[in-house]
Amino acid sequence: MTWRRPIFLCLVGALMAASPVQAQERAMVPVTVDGETVRLAMRWYKPDGAGRFPTVIFNHGSTGRGIDPALFDRPVDYPQLAQFFVARGWAVVIPARRGRGGSEGRYDEGFTASRTGGY
Repeated sequence: MTWRRPIFLCLVGALMAASPVQAQERAMVPVTVDGETVRLAMRWYKPDGAGRFPTVIFNHGSTGRGIDPALFDRPVDYPQLAQFFVARGWAVVIPARRGRGGSEGRYDEGFTASRTGGY
């Protein structure tokens, strides 16, 4: 298990050293969640050139304990991560879940019934 830490730290260092890229495309993509159609905000990056590229779909995590609604609107984007993969020939798609980062709908997964207690 101790061999994983140096590999992880090298990966983090490479991501931090990489120059961030701008999302080449941004779109609102319709999906059905729990019977409701909402549009999810998505950003994607791809290498230069035509063709099919292997693709990473990278989804964000939670907003801490879920008690600060101001965090829900924060755009979801990871340009350093995208640059790491794009430089190696991969496309990267970054969707924002329902109610997060500009996506439509109510951010509702995992909350207590009153929503005041967070997740």
